[in-house]
Amino acid sequence: LVLKKTNDGWCCLAIACYQGHLDILKLLVQSSAELILSRTGRGLNCLHTACQRGHSDIVEYLLQTCSEKLLFETTEDAGTCLHLACQQGHFRIVKNLIKAGGEALFFKNAAGGLSCLHLACSNGHLEVVKCLINMTGKALLLNLTVEGCSCLHCACEMGHLAIAQYLANLLTPEFVGLKNQSGRTALDLARGAG
Repeated sequence: LVLKKTNDGWCCLAIACYQGHLDILKLLVQSSAELILSRTGRGLNCLHTACQRGHSDIVEYLLQTCSEKLLFETTEDAGTCLHLACQQGHFRIVKNLIKAGGEALFFKNAAGGLSCLHLACSNGHLEVVKCLINMTGKALLLNLTVEGCSCLHCACEMGHLAIAQYLANLLTPEFVGLKNQSGRTALDLARGAG
């Protein structure tokens, strides 16, 4: 019964992680450790789910309990747990994942070449943006998507002024004026965002 999944691929352990029930998670892991490796129908593992939902206590437990393999597993769109935490702006979780995964986790890109920094910029999470740049320097900042978009493009397109200003102060004028594959600069995208 513990291993049984719902029609969309969720086992009870994944649901416990999604809902933030640490005590239930611990009980389930004791009864069947293999549950930690199960995935939902969308390819999420239990660590992905906890990172996405912002359950830092569950993330900390999983990082202590699980192998490093779980940390680097990707979703169907090639995102890692760090991508999900950055997208949602869960700063404490981002810091814990960085501590556990190190530099190798920073430079994994999701579908379309999206880095964790692109996602933090697109979703307006300035604290996470600053953390990632402080940890990686300009290497992650200069990363482009497959469409040629920089993190500045992402922030401007979504109208995140504070992030755009922060990034513009770190970049050279040439990089600020960089055109994506559609021939649009970050400023062009900012005009479209209003």
